[in-house]
Amino acid sequence: MHRPNPLRFFRRPARRAASPGIRRRDDRGASAVEFALLSVPLFTLVFGGIDYGLYFADVQTVQQATADAARDATLSVGSSGPHWSGSTACMGPLGGSDLAKVACGLSGTVRPIGGSAVYAKAEIVDAGGNATTLWAQGNRLRVCAIARHPAVLPFVPLPDGGVIEARVDMPIEPGGPVGLVLTAVEQSVAGVAGGWSWC
Repeated sequence: MHRPNPLRFFRRPARRAASPGIRRRDDRGASAVEFALLSVPLFTLVFGGIDYGLYFADVQTVQQATADAARDATLSVGSSGPHWSGSTACMGPLGGSDLAKVACGLSGTVRPIGGSAVYAKAEIVDAGGNATTLWAQGNRLRVCAIARHPAVLPFVPLPDGGVIEARVDMPIEPGGPVGLVLTAVEQSVAGVAGGWSWC
């Protein structure tokens, strides 16, 4: 006796294979529309990621260069005075101080990937962070740098609008010159918002 198969009701009917030369009419252009819709967010994410990578590379460059400038300056002071080489030309007519060599050396040698200029400030501060002019143990050399990273895409929201700020306080070592007086110097930062109020 023949028994009916209980699973036959759950089987799907076999589909007919479409011939290779025939396309359904409503599929034409769908790939182009999908690419157009997805390409804008995709390229935004790709270029935004590249832009953030360049920004963080510039942050690292400026911070490391500021630390190097402050360390080199504190280690290059002898018993009679500072042995800082370099020009003070970046400060203009007011750049006669020895600290101008530290600031000009920093701003003249650092080149961020974004191509922006680096502006520098150098001063002596006491243990409480107040400005002073006396190079003496217990005080610190404060070196600040500021730069702006230009965004590749204008609508990528960079931290602080792309402004990079770095500040390093380096303690003054014992054994330096007695009574050395150094006047604070700073470059004009008219092209970068914020100024030196944070330094």
